[in-house]
Amino acid sequence: MIIVDAGAIKVGGILLPGIFQKLEVESNAKVDEIDIKGKSVKPKQATGYEDAKIKITLILKANDDEDEYEQLVKIQNVFKRPGQEKPIVYEIFNKHLNARGISKVIFKKLTTKENNKSNLLIVECEFWEYIPITIKAAKSTSNVSSNMKPELTKEYETYLSNRTNRIDKNKITAAVDDDADNYIRGGHYVEY
Repeated sequence: MIIVDAGAIKVGGILLPGIFQKLEVESNAKVDEIDIKGKSVKPKQATGYEDAKIKITLILKANDDEDEYEQLVKIQNVFKRPGQEKPIVYEIFNKHLNARGISKVIFKKLTTKENNKSNLLIVECEFWEYIPITIKAAKSTSNVSSNMKPELTKEYETYLSNRTNRIDKNKITAAVDDDADNYIRGGHYVEY
C-alpha cells in the first residue's frame, strides 16, 4: 500500500525518508498514425489509453540519525529488495490519484541525482498504473470422449479385414549402419 498525504509517503508500510517536493501524474491517449503516399497529413486513429505515470520527487538530506545515502538504501529496498525478481503491485491512496482513477501501481523506475554544490540527493520515484488483464477460460462445448473410436467408412473396414499381405513381424530387419559394430534386431542388441 502507498499513502501520499501531508508530505509523507508510505510504500508497502515503509515511510520513505526525505522531504516531499512534488507529485506529478501523466496519462496519454494511444493514437496510431498511418502514412499515405502523397499526403503530408497523417490520418490518426484513437485506440485507447496508456497506463498513467506517477512521479514523486524527494530530497534526501543528512539528519542526526542518518546521512542521505543511508536514507537512499531504504528507498532502494522498497524499489528492489536483494533477491527480488519482479516488481510488487501496490495499492495507492491519495486524493489527487483517486481523482484520476488510479488505485494500483508498480514501482517502475528509481532515479537519483546529486551535484557538487550541496550535500543533497534528489530522488525521483516513478510509479506506473497497474491494470491487470483478466483472461477468462472458455469451456469446450464439444462432446468428444476419450473412449470413442474414430468412425471408419464401411469400405475401409472391409479393406482392413480382407487384406492378405499382412506384415510378418518375424521377417522385419533393422536398418544397419555400415560403420557400426553393432545393431538392434527385433528389439534385441546384436553384436556381429
